[in-house]
Amino acid sequence: TDAHGYSFHRFQIFVWTIVLGIIFLHGVYNRLAMPVFSATLLALLGISGATYLGFKIPEQQETESAGDGTNTEPSRSPTEDLPAPPDQLPAE
Repeated sequence: TDAHGYSFHRFQIFVWTIVLGIIFLHGVYNRLAMPVFSATLLALLGISGATYLGFKIPEQQETESAGDGTNTEPSRSPTEDLPAPPDQLPAE
């Protein structure tokens, strides 16, 4: 997920990773050999990876432009969250 909710391209690459991982583990466990992936499956994986990268580049540009100094929140001192020293505590 990101600031805009779930991303299809991230979900897609996640599903491909899980599916191909299961196929790989099944092939190695049952045949004790490396599985052979078809050219079609590898092409689909390549298209999925290209889609992921294609959508990732605009996300990076959005993230970089958000950090260009246009933040409207006031800056906080690193010591603001620290407790006051004992000599500065209110008298009881």
